[in-house]
Amino acid sequence: MPNILGFLFGVAQMILYMMYQGSTKTDLPTENQLANKTDVNEVPIVAVELPDVGSDNVEGSVRPMK
Repeated sequence: MPNILGFLFGVAQMILYMMYQGSTKTDLPTENQLANKTDVNEVPIVAVELPDVGSDNVEGSVRPMK
């Protein structure tokens, strides 16, 4: 079993390498740049309602908060 896992992880590593081998490193924006671009009023606030633990209903609902 460990040999199979090692083989699968090796394949995954090679696939990730092929996906990202030509990418270039980009600088992350600073806090000042983020503060200037993001307005708090533009970011939506979303509430997620989850069912009770003992409930048979496994579907939750998502609604925007006001």
